[in-house]
Amino acid sequence: MTAVTADNTNDIQAKQLGDAGYIVDAPVGDAITIYKNTFVGLDATGYLESYAPYAQAATPGTGNRFWGMALANVDNSAGADGAKTCPVLMSGIIQYPFSGVAQLDVGKPIYVTDNATLSLTAHNNAYLGTILAVPATGTCVVDTLSPSDRLGATAGRIVHKTLNIDMCGTVNTAMVLLHETENHHGAYVYSLRGVNTEVITATTPGVATVVHTRGTDTTTTAIITTVDNSAEQDVTQGTGGIMEIAVDNVALILIPADKAAILKLTTAAAEGGAETGQFLVHAAFLLL
Repeated sequence: MTAVTADNTNDIQAKQLGDAGYIVDAPVGDAITIYKNTFVGLDATGYLESYAPYAQAATPGTGNRFWGMALANVDNSAGADGAKTCPVLMSGIIQYPFSGVAQLDVGKPIYVTDNATLSLTAHNNAYLGTILAVPATGTCVVDTLSPSDRLGATAGRIVHKTLNIDMCGTVNTAMVLLHETENHHGAYVYSLRGVNTEVITATTPGVATVVHTRGTDTTTTAIITTVDNSAEQDVTQGTGGIMEIAVDNVALILIPADKAAILKLTTAAAEGGAETGQFLVHAAFLLL
């Protein structure tokens, strides 16, 4: 499935015996239409709109925080914030279409990619719950978690992130490492390292720093610096209060709750050759 602009007419039904799940009447955002049996998120001010994952950029222009599944069509296209409410299933057992799901997927975590599509891929997608059964081709039964349970399920684990950054590029280039939607309790920078994917022929090193708090770029001491004239596959270890295996370092770098960890090019390598100086960065975060 893909994101829809009408009621979802597939057989979406509560499967939990007795109580069908926890349902909340949530206020709908202004000029928003919510479609029945589709997934919804909260906008920046806490009102419902169709769920869309955050864009992975320094300043996402789209996306919202996943909240649950709408159980009714609510047309607030002509209303103000909160003029209408929509019943939202916050937790329960549902049967939902999922193209390509197989019996071997039972027991796996499942994620939401837009307002009507499920996925087994975690990256940049909202955690929905666990696949309990595959009763028919193209459909699955899912034990959905409440927002508080989803937070508890992710806390205390290490999240690994990788991205490419041009260490010879434009200063202030910024890329998201850990999105704020993944960081509701705060997170420590556990490790930071990188490897050249291209030769850098430079007279000065390139420096990238982990920052947080969008718009103000609060600088942390997690810094990664290339060496001059570094060859392809040269590995660089990050510096600062970073915990590494077999290293006793208690000064861990904290990314505050609901803040993104952003890798920002603070000093461009003074490249003398024609290479672009691509640098593959790996970061690990310990979610609190």
